[in-house]
Amino acid sequence: MKNHALAVALALLAYVAAGNAYAQSDDYRLEIRVDRPILEPGESATVELWAYFDRARDGGVYGVGTDLLTDFGSTGWADLELFGLVGPGVVGELGPEGITGIGNGQFCFPCAGCGIADDSSPIGVWRAAFTAPPVGFPLFYTLSTRTSVYQMHNVPCDADGVSRLDELVEGLAAIRIVPCRADINGDGFLTLTDYLDFLNLFDAGDPLVDFDFDGRFTIFDFLEFQNRFDRGC
Repeated sequence: MKNHALAVALALLAYVAAGNAYAQSDDYRLEIRVDRPILEPGESATVELWAYFDRARDGGVYGVGTDLLTDFGSTGWADLELFGLVGPGVVGELGPEGITGIGNGQFCFPCAGCGIADDSSPIGVWRAAFTAPPVGFPLFYTLSTRTSVYQMHNVPCDADGVSRLDELVEGLAAIRIVPCRADINGDGFLTLTDYLDFLNLFDAGDPLVDFDFDGRFTIFDFLEFQNRFDRGC
């Protein structure tokens, strides 16, 4: 049963990764970035929302209003803040669906000192910390956006905005919580089998064994796995 649950979770991870890869081709989209998509209980990840726009068509992001919907509601969220845009905004309200009412805008674009290295797309909107709750079994959570406002400047510093909501691709991401990352096969024990399973998943390029979350599969992933294995669960 545990192996079946593991297979389902891995399939969902592949589905979400494929969906995000497809979304990268869209000019108007919200992207959910999770720096640590696999967590043990008590570990934290930074989650960010980024707004994309078509620079050949628009002068910048005029205003964004969206909700971040999660399977776990408001549990585990803290340190909500806006970044990257300069203008009136709200960090959202915690509730049963997640965080609702996230909004930000720009007075003018390009913007100096707004937290982004240059004036290129994408533009940062919102970030928060998520801490995994104490669980003794694997959990797989999805995160998605539900947007009501997605307006662009016609030209930089234009006083009016034009909606691109009908062209928007909503954000999609996932966070997986596992009782012990070193227990690769999820049987509750640390054995040689976990080493063998790590090597098989490493060869397959599975995100479950990207232990340092850099998007690559290197010796550093193995070293981090070994450290966690030696530390025990």
